[in-house]
Amino acid sequence: MTDPLPDLVGENDLAYEIPPSDLGHYIAGSESDWLPISTLPSRLRAGGYVYLQVDEELVARARVRGVGFRERRWDPAAASDLGPGATLEVDGWGMVSFDLGPEGAVAVPSFRYLTSSDDGSVHVAPAP
Repeated sequence: MTDPLPDLVGENDLAYEIPPSDLGHYIAGSESDWLPISTLPSRLRAGGYVYLQVDEELVARARVRGVGFRERRWDPAAASDLGPGATLEVDGWGMVSFDLGPEGAVAVPSFRYLTSSDDGSVHVAPAP
């Protein structure tokens, strides 16, 4: 018997930091429909977005379908197989450009959570 995959129940989107050299892999590679995760993004909203972050800038986004599981997960930054584990399953990357400013440079333990304003801008979400 396998454990059921958790539902997303938060109120935020999130930023997934990557090295600039790995952008092509994430948005157009053979595994571009999922991202490996090490912890459940507890504040990610159902149907929300995951943004790829390079330095302080959000450069691409995709709609999150949900949490998944894969037997093999590749990490291009480490050039290694992460083994079995959780993933974020995503649909269709599109290019964006949002500068997070100094808040985007602050180190975070897992994910950087984001909020969207009515004017379409994206900002770092306040700490819970």
